[in-house]
Formats: sequence, structure tokens, C-alpha cells
Amino acid sequence: ILKCEMDEDLDYNEEEINELVTNFKSQADAGEVGYYDSDDLEVIAEELIYNCDLAYATEALELGIRLYPRTFAFRILKVKKLLMEFEIETAGKELDRIEMDFPPEAELYVEKAFLSLIVPHTALAAV
Repeated sequence: ILKCEMDEDLDYNEEEINELVTNFKSQADAGEVGYYDSDDLEVIAEELIYNCDLAYATEALELGIRLYPRTFAFRILKVKKLLMEFEIETAGKELDRIEMDFPPEAELYVEKAFLSLIVPHTALAAV
């Protein structure tokens, strides 16, 4: 579940993904913020999370949420990153916010189920 799978609607080859990620990292290192459409930024964030490059993933997700606040993908990717960082309580709170802010989506409930497997049920009530 922590491994992000590319959205079937996004059609990028490995070379394109590598170029996007390299450009994003270069801009981040230079303190620059480039424009990325939501699909490109989603691919960048997924790739960075998949490769456990969480510092850059955080930057990509913050940019994605700032530019595209009504896009479910960035918020659920944030949860995946938080889980990889063992920020369980924060991930649970983010899932609750997503549930309030977006229409029901299967991936939300998959992440909630995953969270329930790694957190004792009594602790979930507090999250």
C-alpha cells in the first residue's frame, strides 16, 4: 500500500518521469518554483515517494496542495508520505480531513483500512 502506483490515466514513460523529477529537484535546490500542471506534479510526487526521497516529496506535495487544493491525489499522497515517516496520528487526521473535503473514493478507504492495521483500535479513537 505504501508503494504508489501510477494513475492509469497518466501516460508517462520512464525518461519523461526522470526528466520531470530532475527538473523539479534542480529548481528546488536553486530555491526556484516552476510551473507544473497537476498531472506532472502528481507524477513527480509519486516518484519521489516511491524512491523514499521524502524531503523533495514534501516540497512537491506542498506545491501541489497550494496550486491545486481541490485535487484529491495530492492529499492522499501526503497521507502515504506521512505513513512512510511514521507520522501515524497526523496521517489519521489528514484522512479525516480528506473524508470531509472530498467525495468518497476507494483509495481513501484503502488508506483508512491500512491505518487501522498498523494502529491499535483503541488508539484510532483518539486520532
